[in-house]
Amino acid sequence: MLYKVTMQTIWSRKKIIFLIFLLIVIVLVAGYSIKRFEDKDLIPLYEKAISVRNKEASFEKRVDGALRITNCYPRSCQNPVFSPDSKEVLFTRFINGYNKGPSELVILNLETEKERTIVKADGDSVNVPFGSWIDGKITFASDELGMDEVVVSNDDGSNLRQITTTKIGEGLKIEPVFNPKDTSKIVFEYFIGEYHHIKLVDTNIGKEFYLTHDKKYDDRLPSWSPDGKKILWQRTELGKDDWKIYVADIISGMNPRIENVRRVSGGPDDTDNSWTWDGNILSSRTGGGAVPNIFLLSNGAWIGITTSSREDGAPSMAPDKKWIAFESHTTEDEQSASEIWIIKNLGTLKNEDVAVSDVSNSGNKVSLLYFLTGYEKSGAFASILNTSSEYLVVDAFKAVPNDLFSKKEVNTMKKSHNVVLAYLSIGEAEEYRYYWKPEWKEKPPGWMGKTNPDWEGNIKVKYWDSDWQNIILGYVDKIVGQGFDGAYLDIVDGYEYWADSNNGENEILEQDVAASQMINFIGAIRERARAKNVDFKIFPQNAPELARYDNYLSVIDGMGKETTWYEGYDDINLQGSFTKPIAKEIVKEQLNYLRIIKKAGKVILATDYFAPTQQKEASDFVSKARVEGFYYYPSDTRKLDRISIFLR
Repeated sequence: MLYKVTMQTIWSRKKIIFLIFLLIVIVLVAGYSIKRFEDKDLIPLYEKAISVRNKEASFEKRVDGALRITNCYPRSCQNPVFSPDSKEVLFTRFINGYNKGPSELVILNLETEKERTIVKADGDSVNVPFGSWIDGKITFASDELGMDEVVVSNDDGSNLRQITTTKIGEGLKIEPVFNPKDTSKIVFEYFIGEYHHIKLVDTNIGKEFYLTHDKKYDDRLPSWSPDGKKILWQRTELGKDDWKIYVADIISGMNPRIENVRRVSGGPDDTDNSWTWDGNILSSRTGGGAVPNIFLLSNGAWIGITTSSREDGAPSMAPDKKWIAFESHTTEDEQSASEIWIIKNLGTLKNEDVAVSDVSNSGNKVSLLYFLTGYEKSGAFASILNTSSEYLVVDAFKAVPNDLFSKKEVNTMKKSHNVVLAYLSIGEAEEYRYYWKPEWKEKPPGWMGKTNPDWEGNIKVKYWDSDWQNIILGYVDKIVGQGFDGAYLDIVDGYEYWADSNNGENEILEQDVAASQMINFIGAIRERARAKNVDFKIFPQNAPELARYDNYLSVIDGMGKETTWYEGYDDINLQGSFTKPIAKEIVKEQLNYLRIIKKAGKVILATDYFAPTQQKEASDFVSKARVEGFYYYPSDTRKLDRISIFLR
């Protein structure tokens, strides 16, 4: 008995020691895992879980409305192409980062979330966006057997066949795409020495043909049109970096060739180009912005599709034409790993099939919200808080003349809006403001001019007068004290009124003098505000032509612009009115100034006005603003007393 008890005791102690040891191991492993995923180099940039069962509700959404569908980091997912039924996406996944092999080919089912690897990472296997998945077949380039060659397989990875054979020193064959009407014909990029050419291989006879072979040019990334009659590619002169899109008719037969070569874009950075299923062209280009984004070339005009601060590339349209897939870097480093995103194809959808909210509302965030009056209405202030935006313009007063938004209320707005600006009219006095004195009706001060006949209670002012400027500077003090990020200055274009010899006033200024006085006034406002908040922003509204004056850009951080493309809708003074396009020459002139301002690093906030039924025009406005890189607000009322119907 004593022996048995002793052995049981020893065994019990052993179990306790073992359990303690096991617990220590678990803690150490868990600690290592936590430390590992706290490492900044290993934390994925995007942390939200993805459910692809419901694209719009569950995918992570970007500011421009794009939805992320992969979670590859630190690996890099690139070159998406949709399946023939538009339900799946094929892409290349580089194991060690952007363009760092080995790589594998992966298909993601957008409905079930399931991935399947169809070509393992035994080498570098790389597909191309658009045209690499046709009728149950895929084509890609692979160096698994030594040289980069064109390969074809079934879309489950079976029946893999090497199409081209190249000897060492004879170059690389990459970027293959099918003829959508005849998968036995493939065009690809042939890279030998310093030269890139376009070739075609007929898989029926195993013969290759040059389509471009001019050593003056660097020709890359061919794409075959949906009807099989044309190809496009990107071209620059050898040794230069001035990429433009070229299109040619392709002549089939015993000796395939191209004819009628023509340039269809102006460059200088039109790359990653591909056809769309309706015969337009997608490209990754800066379009005047800081980094490349996705654009659609339709009827000779570029339409902005994405607006990201990180480089977007490799676009591809779904065969059902509803979505565009693309890759996007996870940081602003163009060599950082990328993820696959999709965005609605708003460039070619019929206007009656798409709401403006699709192009201006990215999830719960809108580009610009302009809400000036009506805060006393039930739910009005809550609607501002329940919407988030990049830029919000509100009045400093929730009720005139004296009920300011509190600092707490402003801070609450700033939680859902990145930049909150307070509206302030500096070119007209307003009878409903706190500074207004009733006796001014009978005995107006010297700085006061005539009443604005188009806006009740607004009166022209001599904005260069020190008494008026002191009133406004006191107003600015209130805005800064409330905690606003900046001021949105209205009636800056009032300088034109005082340069008009027919205005009926007792004082007229020369045009340049009137402009300079307005710029000086804006500068004084900026100086006053920045004495208390060095980050305070100044956004004048309208009068972009002031950019002609050297000192203007130094006193502003951005500007608001109304009626850039459309005008005529006025639900205040002209019931039943509709907006109409502004004359092209006027639009061109205004855009020239706005582009100068934007190029100087300033932000443009564009607002055009539309009747609630003018969805088509509002959609067009948003598309145009996105092309220019402007923030945008399509308003359904000039009263600005509610969130536009186009954003709901």
